[in-house]
Amino acid sequence: MVRAVRGGRALLLSTLILAAMPPAGPGAARSIGGGPQAATFIDIHPWFVGDNWTYTTHAVTRAPDGSFTDSTVVLTTVVREVRTESVGGVSYSVYNATVSGTERATGQIAVPTLGLRAFDINGTSVGWSWTDRSDLAVVRTNESANGAGVVHAGGVFGDVPVTADGSTTITFLPAEEVFDFPLETGDAWAYNVTANTTGYAHVHANFILPYDNTTNLAGQGQDRQSLWFNGTEIVTVPAGTFGAARVHGSSPGAVSVDRWYNASVKNLVKSVSLTDSAPNNYVHVWTNLTTFSLAPVPWTGTISLNPRRVNPGGSVTASGLANANEDLALSVPVIGARFSVRSDAAGVWSATFAAPASDDNTPSNADVGSHGVIVEPATAASGWAVETVQLIEPDLFESASDLTFSGAPTVGVPLNLTAAVHAIAAVCVCSPFNVSFVVDGVRLQSFGLSWLGASASRSFNATWNPTPGWHTLEFSADSGGDIPERDETNNTATRRIFVGGPDLTPANLFLQADTNATYPDASAVGYASAPIQGRLGGVVNVTFDAANTGTADTISPFTVAVLETQGLWGPPVGPRTLGLRLRAAGPLCACRPVDGVVAGAVATRDFLSERNSRHRPPGRGVVGVEQHVRGHRECLRTRLRDSGRRGPRPSLRGPIH
Repeated sequence: MVRAVRGGRALLLSTLILAAMPPAGPGAARSIGGGPQAATFIDIHPWFVGDNWTYTTHAVTRAPDGSFTDSTVVLTTVVREVRTESVGGVSYSVYNATVSGTERATGQIAVPTLGLRAFDINGTSVGWSWTDRSDLAVVRTNESANGAGVVHAGGVFGDVPVTADGSTTITFLPAEEVFDFPLETGDAWAYNVTANTTGYAHVHANFILPYDNTTNLAGQGQDRQSLWFNGTEIVTVPAGTFGAARVHGSSPGAVSVDRWYNASVKNLVKSVSLTDSAPNNYVHVWTNLTTFSLAPVPWTGTISLNPRRVNPGGSVTASGLANANEDLALSVPVIGARFSVRSDAAGVWSATFAAPASDDNTPSNADVGSHGVIVEPATAASGWAVETVQLIEPDLFESASDLTFSGAPTVGVPLNLTAAVHAIAAVCVCSPFNVSFVVDGVRLQSFGLSWLGASASRSFNATWNPTPGWHTLEFSADSGGDIPERDETNNTATRRIFVGGPDLTPANLFLQADTNATYPDASAVGYASAPIQGRLGGVVNVTFDAANTGTADTISPFTVAVLETQGLWGPPVGPRTLGLRLRAAGPLCACRPVDGVVAGAVATRDFLSERNSRHRPPGRGVVGVEQHVRGHRECLRTRLRDSGRRGPRPSLRGPIH
């Protein structure tokens, strides 16, 4: 099985005497590139009770002190049952498999006071392993070995009998996922797990003074490896010739491992592990598949995921075939989710569920997470089907060209806005999200989507009633921030537009009291006249032209009113009874003046939007008339309130109070 050839988990007899031996044995391999046997996408295949694999491992080691070993191990792994185990606070559905076989080791070891001496030892090994059903990650392994042999001490010692025994259990937190299914050509991934080891190694040798030593093997270390799948090869080993996916890995400490996986074998067919610390300090291990036997498929149910690639937390539909009217259990072990589903009279079943929202422990180029989904009979399951769902970061995107409108924006004329949202080709967005039209930071209209397919686009429309001036139009994808994306900066299409409209301004102002003043251009004095002299009870006439200097005719009624203000530029205090209020309903054409006379300040209510209201700021007059009488100041100020058509030029007269 996968564990038997993973590179160093078996407790070999030579380990008890000298060093740990990882599994492996030479075999021929040649690249098949993109030929008919090349597999570019390989998903997990389920194991069943009775599946078994036998591997022969040849390991050679050398140490700087001159010692070396040459070991051969033959181990058979048999799947015995499926069970649920809790490890490190995580519940796993695992294949429980037994491991048994023989070991033979020869070499040379350093014997105290005697120097280097040859040895031979033979023995047996038994153990078990737990492998996650959803991704073939190794959760826990156990190995026990016993052996006997001799150390060729020479001289008066002759051949010294030696016995060795030991046991070790290794727990991986999280489970060690060597294969990040599905295997895709060009993909790369990594794992970094903690290996907790318990156990011992015991050696006894009958020298003149017996040697007896027990070593505690308990400890904890990091198990790290980077892996990538670049292609497939034809591999010939004792079990046959196979087209296999070659996965290369490297680890800290000058360790490299190559593994060849075959889908029809549902396991490795070959492994080579090389650790080279120095020319005289290395461990080389070769493992070949010798024989294998797969149990008949006990249940013919199937599973298919749609989509197989989804955003984290996205909606996935699982479907397939089973026996007619069969109660089934659909499970996503990584999140502990389990759903009940029943097939119909034709054996067809279907269920929709939310994909895991979190990534896995093997970040890769192809996805941020991949998790097996299992379907099986609800009771007394003897068979099951597995398929992997891949979690891929989605990306919704916009550009300025995605936000359009028809015709020239005109004040008062509804404008139809059109925009589109796009999804990248790699994955759908299979979770609900919103899109929104926004004008000047204020949401105009929102729409909800339940999903958007990979490479898909959706268009939306909204109506906006333009007002004069410059505006910022935006169309935002995922405006509620519901979808974690690989790029959050490309979700908004923005356009700046100018809406033409009427622009009302006073022109050719003439102030007549005790003295007169003329202002052809009110803007030149900031729309406030200098004080002019007047008498208490006297009459002030203010005559001006009201001009529309904008780009559009007025289309709404307007009012020119008289207000009194509290001081120059002060707030209005209400209409003056002596004043004049003009109201017009017709249009005032762009760039044409209208005559009018106002004494005091502007009316309180706007009827018309303008592109530039600075010509008549709210609550402020356009021109002012100021009189000084007995230390009392009072201001009369004029202001255009709304635009109107060209009309008569009445004269406003009124006393100063």
